[in-house]
Amino acid sequence: MKVELEIDKTLEAVDQAIVQANPPSARNYLGMSGAGEDCERKIWYRWRWAFPEHFDAATLRRFEDGHRDEDLMAKRLRAVKGIKLETGYADGSQFEVADFNGHFLGHTDGAITGVAVAPKTMHIWEHKCVNQAKFNKLNKLKSEHGEKSALEQWDTTYYAQCQLYLGYTKLKRHYLTVATPGGRDITSCRTDYDAAAFKFFKNRAKSILQSEEAPPKISKKSDYFQCRWCNFSETCHGDKVAQVNCRTCAFSTPVLEETAGAPGKTVHRGAWRCERHEQTIGIKKQRQGCGDHIFIPDLVPFGTAVKMDEEAPKIVYVTEDKKVFVNATKNAWDADPMEFTSKDLQHLTPELMSSEQKMFQAMASFQTAQIESIKKKPEGDGIPFDDPIPF
Repeated sequence: MKVELEIDKTLEAVDQAIVQANPPSARNYLGMSGAGEDCERKIWYRWRWAFPEHFDAATLRRFEDGHRDEDLMAKRLRAVKGIKLETGYADGSQFEVADFNGHFLGHTDGAITGVAVAPKTMHIWEHKCVNQAKFNKLNKLKSEHGEKSALEQWDTTYYAQCQLYLGYTKLKRHYLTVATPGGRDITSCRTDYDAAAFKFFKNRAKSILQSEEAPPKISKKSDYFQCRWCNFSETCHGDKVAQVNCRTCAFSTPVLEETAGAPGKTVHRGAWRCERHEQTIGIKKQRQGCGDHIFIPDLVPFGTAVKMDEEAPKIVYVTEDKKVFVNATKNAWDADPMEFTSKDLQHLTPELMSSEQKMFQAMASFQTAQIESIKKKPEGDGIPFDDPIPF
């Protein structure tokens, strides 16, 4: 007889506390640790701050495992006579490598000498904490393809990180240690520098940084295994419009060269430029956006851009069912076609534009009206709001 287990409310509260302590966030830069991911579109969404990434408690616990195991492995390596492991600068920060005016960044776990097979050679050191199945797969690939070829076969993301760190530090060897959670099982993998691979991943990153359009989807199917749990699936495969900030705006571009400033002046590291206002914009302003925000067309997934007026500015869209709407800097809900600011458009779907058109037209007389949020209609016999708008 099977007994259904009750949910442990205490552990449920623990998970809630973990999530609350790690709110959704977005990096200011494109990280080398993720530059090798299979889906370039996902990398671009992340880079453009389409949405902050949410992680559930189980994923956050795995991150914690990784941080703890990295410290544990460093301690174990330093206990070996002849090994010298440096994991950062004197101030405690990690070693950093950067390119494209700081928009492309990586932080290595460390640099190590004294590795038994090549004791005089300095290696970039990285540590990964993985589950038992992935751990076993690495050992199998080492046996089948040889240690020097195993990393590329095992994990493209880790391999790209390896080659980028080697290329930017000018070192020729990479030493990866891998453990199961708690550091119970450990293995390693040495990889040589590959100049062609470094160039490929560097150029790939630059292409993503510069792109004003979303790269192709990795799959057209939303239930594809890499799409099913992706943070950006609702935009990539659905109708969810991105959030408003400078990076989702059609007028913003990253400044990839620090010499791109005024003659004789350099721009600050990681700078972005607003082409509409002809000024550089810092991180704080980027997160806020401004009233002249107009979405990059690929971030309005339910519409196809058919006309852009840069002076107004506004972009005209057409939906699959031929409905026309406009992304503009001021609302004109009673116009034909209706015009929506980005701050309002981010809440809408084509269904809402059609079903609530009369409401929008009625609200147009209120000059300060704007959409704060959209609540789902109650299921079953929910009472619709169909009262006339008071004047």
